[in-house]
Amino acid sequence: MNVILPLLVALPLGAGFIIALLPKKHTKAAAVISVTASIIILVGSAALFGYEGIYEIGGWNAPVGISLSIDAFSWIMLMSISTLTLFVLLFSADYMKTYTSRSRFYVLFLMMVAGMNGTVIAGDIFNRFVYVEMAAIASYILVGFGCGSKELAASLKYAVLGALASSVTVLGIGLFSPR
Repeated sequence: MNVILPLLVALPLGAGFIIALLPKKHTKAAAVISVTASIIILVGSAALFGYEGIYEIGGWNAPVGISLSIDAFSWIMLMSISTLTLFVLLFSADYMKTYTSRSRFYVLFLMMVAGMNGTVIAGDIFNRFVYVEMAAIASYILVGFGCGSKELAASLKYAVLGALASSVTVLGIGLFSPR
């Protein structure tokens, strides 16, 4: 059952990669791929109900390798993220028709989903920080997606505050880590 854990991060990244390879005119295919990936992630998250465990990627132990873990709280968070992701993608299909690069939106959105899922199931603080940054960078770009002056100003403010928060987080990890 724990084989599903890495797929919750790899599937949105893979779907985003496939969408990035599509020509720009295939926006309907991009929407179908992203919604399909979202449905699979929701079903995979639901399949983890009641399961608690750790998955070590590549069989490497936790201090050296990447470990993913799930418990009841992380399952609730995964279900929340997966459900909201599906609703946002269904809503945005009509809304994003006003923008020219819908495929880029889907790629960035799936990257953000992968980061959020990884944040919830990361087994250590370093990988959790990496996933948070992955989701944050995608969200900075999504905030400025309209390319108007207000969107770009908001994206810049968000990025500056996010960089400040990341710096404080890294400082806190360094100060409070065992020596």
